[in-house]
Amino acid sequence: MSDKVSTSIAANLKRLRLARQISQQRLSELSGVPRPTLAHLESGAANPTLAVVLKVSEALRVRLEELLEQPEPVIVHSRGDDLPTRSLRGSRQRRLLAEAHPALGFERIEIAPRARWSVKAGSPGNRHHLYCETGEVTLAAEGESRTLRAGEGAAIGSAVSYSALNSGRGAAVLFRVIAPVHHRG
Repeated sequence: MSDKVSTSIAANLKRLRLARQISQQRLSELSGVPRPTLAHLESGAANPTLAVVLKVSEALRVRLEELLEQPEPVIVHSRGDDLPTRSLRGSRQRRLLAEAHPALGFERIEIAPRARWSVKAGSPGNRHHLYCETGEVTLAAEGESRTLRAGEGAAIGSAVSYSALNSGRGAAVLFRVIAPVHHRG
């Protein structure tokens, strides 16, 4: 077995066992695999047979793939240069979550003085939550307008086109979170 697979099994086994609050001894009892073998598996030093890995996955009630797959890193680091940025007519928009779900967005929008940032209507089902960090912007959507000052926020449905106009003398900074609509019920 490759070192990469042994390392994956070790990390996944320990994470899954601890998440279920099961001791190595208890997992040994549930799986029929000796406790010293489990300790070696968790250390990455073991070279288990398929039968052993199957027994452990069954005892933990997980698919075999969950023990074999590359574990997710605890911390995913994104350099600023790696985050997508768009600049358009006096505004700069940067996505802040490098690996977010497509339906979820978190962005920082910087709007130059006297510039307008616009958003086209998208598919329904999401809301755009806006928070004004600095400056002052006027939101306009479907004939309505609201002024957001630093520390204030607003929410707009994703099926609506809207814009934010910075009529101030300095840059305005908005944060936008795009999230699925939460239905109460």
